[in-house]
Amino acid sequence: MTKHWSAKDDSYVRKWYRRKLAEEIGRVLHRSIYSVRSRARFLKCSKTPRPMTRGEESIILKSYKNKSIYMISQQINRAPARIYELLKREGFSTPANRPWTKKENKLLKQLYTKVEKKQLATRLGRTVYSIFTHGHILGLARLSVEKRSRRRSPKKKNE
Repeated sequence: MTKHWSAKDDSYVRKWYRRKLAEEIGRVLHRSIYSVRSRARFLKCSKTPRPMTRGEESIILKSYKNKSIYMISQQINRAPARIYELLKREGFSTPANRPWTKKENKLLKQLYTKVEKKQLATRLGRTVYSIFTHGHILGLARLSVEKRSRRRSPKKKNE
Protein backbone atom coordinates (compact mmCIF):
# COMPACT_ATOMS: atom_id res chain seq x y z
CA MET A 1 0.00 0.00 0.00
CA THR A 2 1.32 3.42 -0.97
CA LYS A 3 1.65 6.10 1.69
CA HIS A 4 0.66 9.48 0.29
CA TRP A 5 2.84 12.55 0.79
CA SER A 6 1.29 15.37 2.82
CA ALA A 7 2.04 19.07 2.35
CA LYS A 8 3.85 18.91 5.70
CA ASP A 9 6.07 16.06 4.42
CA ASP A 10 6.83 18.00 1.23
CA SER A 11 7.72 21.08 3.26
CA TYR A 12 10.11 19.04 5.42
CA VAL A 13 11.82 17.56 2.35
CA ARG A 14 12.21 21.02 0.75
CA LYS A 15 13.69 22.44 3.94
CA TRP A 16 16.16 19.67 4.80
CA TYR A 17 17.05 17.77 1.60
CA ARG A 18 20.10 19.89 0.83
CA ARG A 19 21.50 19.66 4.38
CA LYS A 20 20.58 16.18 5.59
CA LEU A 21 21.01 12.69 4.26
CA ALA A 22 17.99 11.05 2.65
CA GLU A 23 18.31 8.35 5.30
CA GLU A 24 17.87 10.89 8.13
CA ILE A 25 14.85 12.48 6.44
CA GLY A 26 13.42 9.01 5.83
CA ARG A 27 13.70 8.17 9.53
CA VAL A 28 11.77 11.30 10.51
CA LEU A 29 9.07 10.82 7.87
CA HIS A 30 8.98 6.99 8.15
CA ARG A 31 9.94 6.57 4.50
CA SER A 32 12.62 4.68 2.61
CA ILE A 33 15.72 6.40 1.27
CA TYR A 34 14.51 5.77 -2.28
CA SER A 35 11.12 7.26 -1.53
CA VAL A 36 12.71 10.42 -0.12
CA ARG A 37 15.05 10.78 -3.13
CA SER A 38 12.20 10.23 -5.56
CA ARG A 39 10.04 12.82 -3.83
CA ALA A 40 12.93 15.31 -3.75
CA ARG A 41 13.36 14.90 -7.52
CA PHE A 42 9.62 15.41 -7.98
CA LEU A 43 9.80 18.60 -5.85
CA LYS A 44 12.91 19.70 -7.82
CA CYS A 45 15.07 19.73 -4.69
CA SER A 46 18.81 19.49 -5.22
CA LYS A 47 21.86 18.62 -3.15
CA THR A 48 23.85 21.19 -5.15
CA PRO A 49 25.14 23.84 -2.74
CA ARG A 50 23.75 27.33 -2.93
CA PRO A 51 26.00 29.84 -4.64
CA MET A 52 28.51 31.70 -2.48
CA THR A 53 27.52 35.32 -1.82
CA ARG A 54 29.98 38.19 -2.27
CA GLY A 55 29.79 38.86 1.47
CA GLU A 56 30.75 35.28 2.26
CA GLU A 57 33.58 35.39 -0.27
CA SER A 58 34.97 38.58 1.25
CA ILE A 59 34.83 37.11 4.78
CA ILE A 60 36.72 34.03 3.58
CA LEU A 61 39.36 35.97 1.67
CA LYS A 62 39.93 38.41 4.55
CA SER A 63 40.17 35.84 7.32
CA TYR A 64 41.68 32.71 5.76
CA LYS A 65 45.21 33.67 6.86
CA ASN A 66 44.25 34.22 10.51
CA LYS A 67 41.58 31.57 11.08
CA SER A 68 41.27 27.89 10.40
CA ILE A 69 38.96 26.73 7.62
CA TYR A 70 36.78 25.11 10.29
CA MET A 71 36.40 28.41 12.18
CA ILE A 72 35.46 30.25 8.99
CA SER A 73 32.97 27.53 8.05
CA GLN A 74 31.27 27.91 11.43
CA GLN A 75 31.17 31.70 11.06
CA ILE A 76 29.42 31.69 7.67
CA ASN A 77 27.57 28.37 8.05
CA ARG A 78 29.22 26.66 5.09
CA ALA A 79 30.94 23.32 4.66
CA PRO A 80 34.75 23.50 4.90
CA ALA A 81 34.97 21.89 1.44
CA ARG A 82 33.22 24.93 -0.12
CA ILE A 83 35.80 27.24 1.47
CA TYR A 84 38.69 25.10 0.17
CA GLU A 85 37.12 25.21 -3.32
CA LEU A 86 36.86 29.01 -3.27
CA LEU A 87 40.45 29.47 -2.07
CA LYS A 88 41.73 27.05 -4.70
CA ARG A 89 39.71 28.75 -7.44
CA GLU A 90 41.05 32.17 -6.39
CA GLY A 91 44.63 30.84 -6.35
CA PHE A 92 45.24 31.17 -2.60
CA SER A 93 47.07 28.64 -0.52
CA THR A 94 45.04 27.18 2.29
CA PRO A 95 46.08 27.59 5.93
CA ALA A 96 47.27 23.99 5.91
CA ASN A 97 49.83 24.91 3.26
CA ARG A 98 50.84 28.19 4.88
CA PRO A 99 54.48 28.19 5.98
CA TRP A 100 55.24 28.67 9.67
CA THR A 101 56.59 32.13 10.50
CA LYS A 102 59.40 32.81 12.97
CA LYS A 103 56.87 34.47 15.26
CA GLU A 104 54.61 31.37 15.19
CA ASN A 105 57.59 29.06 15.83
CA LYS A 106 58.65 31.16 18.81
CA LEU A 107 55.13 31.17 20.26
CA LEU A 108 54.79 27.43 19.69
CA LYS A 109 58.08 26.76 21.50
CA GLN A 110 57.02 28.94 24.44
CA LEU A 111 53.53 27.54 24.88
CA TYR A 112 53.67 23.95 23.59
CA THR A 113 54.00 22.33 27.02
CA LYS A 114 52.02 24.99 28.92
CA VAL A 115 48.80 25.41 26.93
CA GLU A 116 46.29 22.90 25.54
CA LYS A 117 46.89 22.13 21.86
CA LYS A 118 43.32 23.14 20.98
CA GLN A 119 43.82 26.62 22.47
CA LEU A 120 47.16 26.93 20.72
CA ALA A 121 45.60 25.92 17.40
CA THR A 122 42.88 28.54 17.78
CA ARG A 123 45.39 31.22 18.71
CA LEU A 124 47.61 30.45 15.72
CA GLY A 125 44.75 29.83 13.27
CA ARG A 126 45.93 26.28 12.63
CA THR A 127 44.54 22.80 13.16
CA VAL A 128 45.33 20.78 16.28
CA TYR A 129 46.96 18.18 14.02
CA SER A 130 49.29 20.82 12.54
CA ILE A 131 50.27 21.92 16.07
CA PHE A 132 51.17 18.32 17.01
CA THR A 133 53.01 17.73 13.73
CA HIS A 134 55.02 20.94 13.78
CA GLY A 135 55.76 20.49 17.47
CA HIS A 136 57.16 17.06 16.67
CA ILE A 137 59.29 18.52 13.86
CA LEU A 138 60.70 21.10 16.28
CA GLY A 139 61.41 18.39 18.86
CA LEU A 140 58.77 19.71 21.26
CA ALA A 141 56.86 16.44 21.43
CA ARG A 142 59.79 14.70 23.10
CA LEU A 143 60.17 17.60 25.51
CA SER A 144 56.50 17.34 26.41
CA VAL A 145 56.79 13.59 27.12
CA GLU A 146 59.96 14.10 29.19
CA LYS A 147 58.27 16.72 31.35
CA ARG A 148 55.29 14.44 31.89
CA SER A 149 57.47 11.53 32.92
CA ARG A 150 59.25 13.71 35.49
CA ARG A 151 55.93 14.68 37.04
CA ARG A 152 54.92 11.06 37.65
CA SER A 153 55.73 9.76 41.05
CA PRO A 154 57.63 6.46 41.23
CA LYS A 155 55.47 3.39 41.86
CA LYS A 156 55.58 2.15 45.40
CA LYS A 157 56.11 -1.53 46.01
CA ASN A 158 53.71 -3.23 48.37
CA GLU A 159 55.61 -4.96 51.14
